[in-house]
This record gives sequence, C-alpha cells and structure tokens, in this order.
Amino acid sequence: MHDPREHALVCKALRGGLGACVEWDAQCANTVRGYPDLRGLTPEFLRREVINYVRTQANSVVRQILETREDYRDDFRFYYKVILPVDGFRHGVFVEMRLPARPRGRNQT
Repeated sequence: MHDPREHALVCKALRGGLGACVEWDAQCANTVRGYPDLRGLTPEFLRREVINYVRTQANSVVRQILETREDYRDDFRFYYKVILPVDGFRHGVFVEMRLPARPRGRNQT
C-alpha cells in the first residue's frame, strides 16, 4: 500500500455510508446501466452493496492500487477496488472507485 492514511479514509467513508462520499460519475453510471454483462445491476445497487460489504467485513476488502494507466495517471494517484460478491457472478463484480481528480499541473507525491 502506498498511502495508508488515504486508504484508511476511503475505508472510513465507505463504512460510514456517507452519500456524498460515494457518488457515480454520470458517464460511468450510464455505462453501467447499458452494460449487458451486468444483467441489470444498477449503479444504485452497486453503491449500496459495496458500502454494506465493506461495513460487514472484518478485514479491508478495499484495495488501493497505484494508478499507472496513461489516461488516468496524471489526474489520480490511486484507484480503489472491491470485488463485490453477487449471486450469479462466479468471480464477483469488480467495482473501481477514485477520489476526485487532483488539479492538473500539480505533481503530488
């Protein structure tokens, strides 16, 4: 883990279920709604279930991943992932979360 304090804050926000802390980007929400492999799972369902799952697990199921993808690495240091167990999905559903983008032109370490 690269930033344990940030990771702890992300987990705390999820466990708290604070609505303003877990919001869908409109474009991502529309992608989820139109993705046939998700078999009708909605962004609202995924949000609620990720919060519930994180709350009920003794160990952190939220993983902090260093952002290395070219299209995202200038705006985000990390992304956070949860593999959400959902009936009918053998390996669960991958849910990716990010903190708001950092201001462009600022290289934070």
